[in-house]
Amino acid sequence: MNKSIKRTMGLVLALLVAVSMCIDITGVFADETNTNDQNVKAEAKEAQKTQEFKEESKDEPAETVESKSLKVTKASEDKLEISEETKAKDNAVNEGNKTQDVYLLWHHYGKDKGWYNTEDEGKEISFEYVLKFSGKDKNGQTKYNLSTDYRNYNGKIGQELKISVPVDKIESKDGETYTDCEIDAIDIPISEENRIYGGSATLKDTCIATNIVQNMETLTKMVISPGAIILEGDKENIKVRFSVAQIKEGHETYPLYNRNRKPVDAEIDFKEGEEAIALASSNFYRAVFGNQLDLFSPYTGKYKEHKLHADFSGDNKEELNKKYNLDVSGDDIKGWTVILSSKINKGEREEIKDESNYKTIYKNDPTLLKGKTKIKQEGAKGFTRVKTVYYYIQDENGKEEILKAEEPVTEIVNPTDRIVLVGTKIATEDVNKPEKNDNAKVAPKTGDSSEMMMYAGIAALMSMGALLILKKKRSYK
Repeated sequence: MNKSIKRTMGLVLALLVAVSMCIDITGVFADETNTNDQNVKAEAKEAQKTQEFKEESKDEPAETVESKSLKVTKASEDKLEISEETKAKDNAVNEGNKTQDVYLLWHHYGKDKGWYNTEDEGKEISFEYVLKFSGKDKNGQTKYNLSTDYRNYNGKIGQELKISVPVDKIESKDGETYTDCEIDAIDIPISEENRIYGGSATLKDTCIATNIVQNMETLTKMVISPGAIILEGDKENIKVRFSVAQIKEGHETYPLYNRNRKPVDAEIDFKEGEEAIALASSNFYRAVFGNQLDLFSPYTGKYKEHKLHADFSGDNKEELNKKYNLDVSGDDIKGWTVILSSKINKGEREEIKDESNYKTIYKNDPTLLKGKTKIKQEGAKGFTRVKTVYYYIQDENGKEEILKAEEPVTEIVNPTDRIVLVGTKIATEDVNKPEKNDNAKVAPKTGDSSEMMMYAGIAALMSMGALLILKKKRSYK
């Protein structure tokens, strides 16, 4: 091969290499451009979804919020507390056991607000939660919708929690052990310790998490109004139906229904004391558990109001409405008071019959002058008195309707004798004492003998004077 042919072949080879390199470089730039475009589109799409979600979820119940709201962001991860349970599992994790992280969240999108009352931020709280999972039984068959036993959340309101759960094997609430498990959801049951908090939807693609949602307080105190008359036959036979009205944006919905189209209500025997209504009825339980009675939004704060209604129920409700009243006070955050008052009055009827006359008895009285009488005791007739206590209500016109009468009480009152005292005392008189002369001057009473002698002397002088005057007159004749 001559030199010109070799030179030509070398140039062709070099040209081919150059073309190949250009193609590779163009492909790299094309791939990078496509990747950048995809990233930009993805970011724009995610931003659009976020904005759409914020608009859609504004002021909606937490249960209706899409599960993407539970995405654990970097900002929220920084606030997470690691549970003691998680710390205790670190050794097991280091030994190669498989774990799965679950989250109990208070805040929304890393915000400082959520579906709870921010005034309670930082308060100590304790409640139970349950993990729902799937796993293989001892025969290797995969079982679904399994539940763990109750686990405790102890922390503060607003303090989010991360729990690392070993899933190589999990013991269910019935004591069976399952392997190769996967956590599917977190449930927050209603209990004596937790009457208001429920959990929202879970997010399986990114993580298992639940937002904690505050619902209406259903703790209710039942009291009887002071002085109210409750008939003995009714005390153990008063049933009350509790129901809920929801007010949102000035519109009231009553009665409120669950999403299964059953009313949020409960029928309870009235008894004095406190009652957690959410635990007394499956319908109320479902409403709190499913956040049907939620109150707060991370965007607008408290945006709903709930009112508790109390009405008589049972076969005798018409009779109860006629006799009694139920009054409800309180609010959906602090709880409620139901007062049972009465329309019943108490009356008493008295009937007098079988009257008998009294006797007059005369008794001598030696301290009373003879011929004198004095009444010592007035007489009174005897009779039989019948008293009947009864209970009644009045209609609008004041007409009484007797509801119940007690057994009559009979009282026999004996007659009271009339007692007259008759004098037997004889008066002792001075025989030398002149008869009383109404025209005679009465000498002053005295007990002094000297005065008597003075009066006697004066009388003697007056007599002597009279004699001298009479004698003188005779001498003139």
